[in-house]
Order: sequence, then C-alpha cells, then structure tokens
Amino acid sequence: MRRSQLILEEEQFETLKAVASRRGRSISSVLREIVAEYISGTLAPARASGLRRIEGVGEDPGSAAVEHDRFLYGGEGGSPRPARRARRSG
Repeated sequence: MRRSQLILEEEQFETLKAVASRRGRSISSVLREIVAEYISGTLAPARASGLRRIEGVGEDPGSAAVEHDRFLYGGEGGSPRPARRARRSG
C-alpha cells in the first residue's frame, strides 16, 4: 500500500468518520473501499466497450470470417499489423 494525503471538506470528513464508525472500520479502510468501487465502476464500462464492438460478429458467418480484422481493430483497412509470412514446412 502507498500512503496518501488528501484534503476533504468538513462535511465530507464528518460523514466519512460516521460511516467508518458505524461499520467498525478505519477511515482509511472505508476510503479504500470507496476508491475501489469508483475505479471498478468507471473502468468496467471502458473495458466492456471493446467487447461490445464485436458483439454479434458470429451472427453473420460470412463477414465474421472475412472481415474479422475490421471487427477487432476497426477501420476499413483491417489489421494495423503487417501480415505474417507463411512458415516453411521442412
């Protein structure tokens, strides 16, 4: 863990202190919980948005197989990565 310092409004501090007291926990513990909930609530939609872009791709088997790079990487040109060379058998 890392130590941090923050400045709260008087009302925020008193409310936080009351919540911590009711739960029988430290103010730091309650703040860590609040921060974790905030982060998971704001980051979860951003992570999910990438998956939502490809939602339903399998419903059209023709385009999913042919245009998979467009679905995964966006744009009309497909993958931003260069094509790989075929391996030699040998």
